[in-house]
Amino acid sequence: MIYILLSAIFLFSSGIYSSQTVTLNVSFPKAEVRQDIGSFSKDQKTLVGYAFLESSIQLQLEPLLSIQSQLAFEPIHNLRYYHDNYSNTVLFKDHGLYVKELYVNYGPHNRKVLVGKFSPQFGQAFSHSAGLWGNLGLPEEYELSEKLGVGGHVNTRWLRGTQPLSLTASVFKSDTSPLKHSWLVDRHSETETAINEKELESYALQATSRYRNLFDYYVGYRSIIHAKTDHETGYVFGIIGDSVVNGMAVTRLFEYTNIVNHTGLDAVASYWTYSVNGEKNRRLYSVAYTKFENTLTQASQLQISTGRRLRNNSVWDVGIQYTTGNQNDWYIGSRISIPLHRYTRSLTLKSAYKNDYAALVKNASDTKPTHSLSPNPSSIPSNSGIQSKKPTPFPGFY
Repeated sequence: MIYILLSAIFLFSSGIYSSQTVTLNVSFPKAEVRQDIGSFSKDQKTLVGYAFLESSIQLQLEPLLSIQSQLAFEPIHNLRYYHDNYSNTVLFKDHGLYVKELYVNYGPHNRKVLVGKFSPQFGQAFSHSAGLWGNLGLPEEYELSEKLGVGGHVNTRWLRGTQPLSLTASVFKSDTSPLKHSWLVDRHSETETAINEKELESYALQATSRYRNLFDYYVGYRSIIHAKTDHETGYVFGIIGDSVVNGMAVTRLFEYTNIVNHTGLDAVASYWTYSVNGEKNRRLYSVAYTKFENTLTQASQLQISTGRRLRNNSVWDVGIQYTTGNQNDWYIGSRISIPLHRYTRSLTLKSAYKNDYAALVKNASDTKPTHSLSPNPSSIPSNSGIQSKKPTPFPGFY
């Protein structure tokens, strides 16, 4: 269905305009190699190597209409899977390529509507400046990603003269299309879900604003439908602030999330996350702490990393992650992240549809009919002023 929708929009756009510029933008926001050694309660230690590559693709059909896509090449299993199932060194095993996002985006920058596969907004702690692992493990449990549906956002204000307000809303379901699979190694069997796959019954809302130019804050709410249990509800509140301390650029994040019937279980889950990230003289520092608890169990997670931004803007860093609770594990890891070049190309598409039709209308309007009973030959328009070529029944298809 998505492929048909994208093809129809492209044909419609190229068929209406006489000349149209289509711009293709390709960027690689994430290209890195990472390795870590982990240990668990059974004292099993395994060295694992991973590769990550993400590409963002934008096809700008016209100023208000574009197609957005994000491809990802990465391990199809989570971090713990490799350490739990292998006892020796594992390098770049079970990596797959899949479509993370693919949607049609319509509207100006301050208000947009999107249709397709995307990640609804609900919280930020799972991916906001999370150090060398790229995400915070415990908050990642409530991240919304790879959903099919309809969403949009609008930039407005609470009241006239107040700080800007960004509102996002989406209705969605789990991805049941062929896009859920990955190439090279199929990940479908590892991503089973209990969410109802028939209707767009789940939704998420989030509002983001700023307080007196000091910090940004956001509040969100979500309702997730599960197949055989009561639906899940949750809310999130977060604060993000930037400052300069002794010449160091510092970003702080605090986020609290409360979820009822999380993943369909009859339990109330709470997540508290606090992180600090800094950079000074190309030195990078990151500390993040998350506390999780529900009516059944509790856990906490600490991540600390430090590194250096190299001259070509590459990043090398090392760090440690320690988790308490049922997992009770730790990791020591290192990462090299390399920026790749951005590729942009513009193509001009031409269609004869508008030109032929405009000429036909113009010639017809310029030809004035005569009503004399005894026509004067000089008053009859010559054939040179009449469009002799008949228009095709379906212009643009021949």
